[in-house]
Amino acid sequence: MLNEKDRAAVASMARTGMNLETLKRCFPKFDEKDVEEVFNEETSLPDNTEEISISCNCS
Repeated sequence: MLNEKDRAAVASMARTGMNLETLKRCFPKFDEKDVEEVFNEETSLPDNTEEISISCNCS
């Protein structure tokens, strides 16, 4: 079980776009299941998320 500080560190790295395998390698002393749990929490979309479209005029 990760403490709050460790969870925050893993979550922060997950939010930067780091993939799960890289996270596991970055935190070798943490249980892989705990790292995976935090990763899934940070990268999953909320149930109430609507699809939106955004257009950008770059000219």
